Parts: sequence; structure tokens; C-alpha cells
Amino acid sequence: MDSEGVKIVEQEGRLGLQIFDSSLKKYMNPYFVDFSKTFEMFSRDRSLLSQPLLKAIGVKKGVRSVIDATAGFCGDSICFLSAGLKVTSIERNFTLFEMISRERSLFLEKKPYRNLMENFNLRFGDAIDIFGEVEAPEVIYLDPMFPRKKKGKSPKEMQILQELLKENTFDVEEESSRILEASLSVATKRVVVKRPLKATFLMKKPNKSFLGKSIRYDLYLA
Repeated sequence: MDSEGVKIVEQEGRLGLQIFDSSLKKYMNPYFVDFSKTFEMFSRDRSLLSQPLLKAIGVKKGVRSVIDATAGFCGDSICFLSAGLKVTSIERNFTLFEMISRERSLFLEKKPYRNLMENFNLRFGDAIDIFGEVEAPEVIYLDPMFPRKKKGKSPKEMQILQELLKENTFDVEEESSRILEASLSVATKRVVVKRPLKATFLMKKPNKSFLGKSIRYDLYLA
């Protein structure tokens, strides 16, 4: 079902999303999830394993399993998968879940990616409920929705997420703190939270932060 301001389109087995540009009075070109771009980047450049996100996750410290508790378009989940981790991605918005599920099914049919995709488990629902249904992971990763920019435009995929999820009735910071608290009691090694570079800490000060240009990854040891 289309959401107000968001139009769902289908093309070659994939689901895409379009948002209405009020200034141009038309829908923007659709956005499709595409796992292949991330897989190809990692196959060409293994130095990506040293990026702040994967340092925070602990890839080079022997971590082998991660739950992405706020999957979205699964961009970070596919980074984890490309780095050799066993990944469970959780998404509570059914439209996003369907988009990711379609893409996963397509890649399961592609021989070069089949083994990778078998390590990718996708779940629909509330993260805290699902924590009680799966084997405890070494790491839980949270990527709460960033606030809308006051100046300039967010990237297209972020605009679409914000439009699609704007009817949520819960407070994002409160909900994220709730999931973080539950994550700390479930993860066996660490919890990682993605935040804008200058944002306040979520719930409490982390053990360490890994900094990027505009974002940071806060590490909480379990």
C-alpha cells in the first residue's frame, strides 16, 4: 500500500519507492535497494574492513555474528555480510521489509552470492520481541533515524525513509534508548550505535567512539 507522499513501484521483481517533490510537482525517480554495489565495493577494496563502522563492530577482533536491529534499507547489514559476518536484520516497517525481502530472494538465486546470502537472516517485527526468539548475537547494531536537516537536502534514500516513517507515533530517541537498554542485556560482546557526529550520547556515555566525517559509532561493551 502506498503511504501519503510515497509511491511504491515494481520493476523486474524489485520494489522501489518514490517521493513527491512539491517544488517540481512530480514524483522523483524511484529508489531501489541494490545489494550488488556494496558486494562489488568490498570485492575490489578489502581496505574497507578498516572503516570506522567495521572497527566498531569488531570485525578484526574476531566477531562473527551481528544483529542489525534497525535495518532500514539494509546498507550496513550488507557491509557486515560482505565482511564475512552472520547477519540478522530486523525491520518493523512492512514496506521496507518487503523491499529487502525481494532483494534477498533475487540474490539467493544468483550463484556467486548464494553462500553469502545464506548467512543473511531477515526478520519482520519489533527488535526487542525478536531478541527473545534468536540465538544471542555477539554484537547488536542500532542506526536510529537521524533528525531532518534544517538546511539543505538529505540524500534521496534518507528523504524517502523520513517520508515513509513520518507517521510513527513513537519518539525516536525514547524508542532507540529502549532498544539500546534491551540490547545491552542480550549481546554477548558489544552494542554499537550510529549517531550524528555532534549528537548527544544515547542513554549513557559509551566505552569508546569511532569517528567518521559526519557520523560516529558509539561502542558499548556488553
